Amino acid sequence: MLFLKIVDKNNKLLFKTQGATILARYEGALSAGDKISISIDGGNVVAVQFSPLLKESIIYAPGKSFTFTIPNERELNMGYPPEIFKGLVHIISAREVEDEEFCKTRNISLNSHDLRSKTGGYPHASANFVTREEPCFFERN
Repeated sequence: MLFLKIVDKNNKLLFKTQGATILARYEGALSAGDKISISIDGGNVVAVQFSPLLKESIIYAPGKSFTFTIPNERELNMGYPPEIFKGLVHIISAREVEDEEFCKTRNISLNSHDLRSKTGGYPHASANFVTREEPCFFERN
């Protein structure tokens, strides 16, 4: 079972739902600092797509949760399509991943939902040097 919730930057609950497969329609604005979280009851692998403009990613979450924080305007402008997370309707999907799909031949480094901060999910990029404050070069702590 998967549990999806959206909270604002002050941790006020904006939306929640659950299921083995989630296809959610959130009607409301998303702002920098808002968080989309998935908790997993069972395995520790989930496929997520927090916007139709992001490629679905298979995430390994050893702590059984994954959190995506909506980036600030500067980061959005540097690394995302211009219309991502804009407007008042947001489509979010998540589904459980079976071992067979997890072990298939695929790009295991793909995580279009990776962020500079710790998210609880892998793959997660890191660097030992910060370059020009561009999101693709942020240091991962």
